[in-house]
Amino acid sequence: MQGTTYVVEVAQVGGGSDAPQLARELGARAVRRARLFYLQGLDRAQVEVLAGEVLADAVSERWRVAAAEAPPELEPGWTYLDVTLHPGVTDAEAETLLA
Repeated sequence: MQGTTYVVEVAQVGGGSDAPQLARELGARAVRRARLFYLQGLDRAQVEVLAGEVLADAVSERWRVAAAEAPPELEPGWTYLDVTLHPGVTDAEAETLLA
């Protein structure tokens, strides 16, 4: 049994240092980037501890957790893109998390 899949969103406070350049390149007024982690086999409390203590930097990043079946509400007026690795591509960050 796999249970609930949770998605942890980790984003830099203020959008990140490269956000202004990305916005210019995309012709957008603003850009915000976030890393997404999909976690299974843990309860919500465990996911929140992992997010706050391992996945996010308490000073420079903010995080939020939601069930993948009911992702966090999207802010009106923003366009969202999820960019993921192709199957078979090494995910060093995920491998470090599992170690």
